[in-house]
Amino acid sequence: MDAAYFLRLRTRFIGRYYFTGVGPFREIQRKIDAEESPYDEPPPSFDPEYGEPAFLEEWIEADDAAQVVGRSAVSLLSDALKLYCKALEQQLGFRLSAEGKAIAKKEGFLSAYKGALGELLQLTGPTARCVSTSSSRSCWRAIARSMASTCQCSVPGMIPRR
Repeated sequence: MDAAYFLRLRTRFIGRYYFTGVGPFREIQRKIDAEESPYDEPPPSFDPEYGEPAFLEEWIEADDAAQVVGRSAVSLLSDALKLYCKALEQQLGFRLSAEGKAIAKKEGFLSAYKGALGELLQLTGPTARCVSTSSSRSCWRAIARSMASTCQCSVPGMIPRR
């Protein structure tokens, strides 16, 4: 299984989901700000003496809805990354140590996996070299692109993320 391929598919979907979902709410806010129809005339119940702008409630509701879409997209992305990290565990044959699990609880699962993979691949700095005997190109690419962003790798087929 090519975990990186499925991660790319999921992240593309999440991006489309977010931009499609948030678009209508941002458009409502834009129309209110620009005083375009149907927000060009204040509603009959609007009283300027209260000091609040017309359509404030609608603008806030649109903002709240956009934030819910954003939070759900972040949640989907988190789940996709967790699946990807679990797939890397299986492909590379490692598990998080007790220390790694403590880091996951304190700093988040991504920090724990980044540390575990850095240790596994002996990454120790901005000019580190990856040292391993694995020949799985897709596995190395996936690690390089998502976990070892500063690695200048010497393993064939490993492409560092820029």
